[in-house]
Amino acid sequence: MLAVPIVFGACKSGRPTKPVVEHTTDLGFGFRRVVVAEPVKGGFESVGHFEYLYYGSQQLCRVGACSISPSGRYAIYQDGPSGELFLFRREEEKVTRLTTHFIGLAKSFTWREEANSVEANFGEGHGAEGFGLR
Repeated sequence: MLAVPIVFGACKSGRPTKPVVEHTTDLGFGFRRVVVAEPVKGGFESVGHFEYLYYGSQQLCRVGACSISPSGRYAIYQDGPSGELFLFRREEEKVTRLTTHFIGLAKSFTWREEANSVEANFGEGHGAEGFGLR
């Protein structure tokens, strides 16, 4: 497993003064979700717990929902801060923006690689929307 390029550190209070990896989940094909405790300013608490999607050592985004295609050739993910959807093509290590605005929280994804498409299933009132893989 590759090391995540995050520095570890804490002050005497036990709160991190620098980002600290709390948990890593291997998603297969070189993808992983990493939960990081980070100092935050202006919030109720001084530490935020954020989840990031990585491919190898490349941080793709602070992630909401995500899914890796059955073949491992693609990953679709919802960027946490913007809510926009992105497609990552593993072979080219290329990111494509699929949406230009927040549609709704993605609940799940349905892969149809043989038809070169993936469907994002959103919460109530939004239904589903299909996207091409090319």
